[in-house]
Amino acid sequence: MKKYVKNGILTICLAITITYCHKASACTRVVYKGLDGLVLTARSMDWSSDLHTNLWILPRGIERTGEEGPQSIKWTSKYG
Repeated sequence: MKKYVKNGILTICLAITITYCHKASACTRVVYKGLDGLVLTARSMDWSSDLHTNLWILPRGIERTGEEGPQSIKWTSKYG
């Protein structure tokens, strides 16, 4: 019985070590859960490699939508 417990603890320690030593390459995600089921999600672009991303600068006051159907969020840009 002691042999199985010792092997189990060793296996758990090895799994934890592998999990924490793995280098993650991902973007940061922020989720806001508001009233009445409102959920807003945003992601950053903090990747370690170049994604050949196009960044757009739009003028102040332009009207935008989330483009996810009739219930999609709509807003007017505050900053340019």
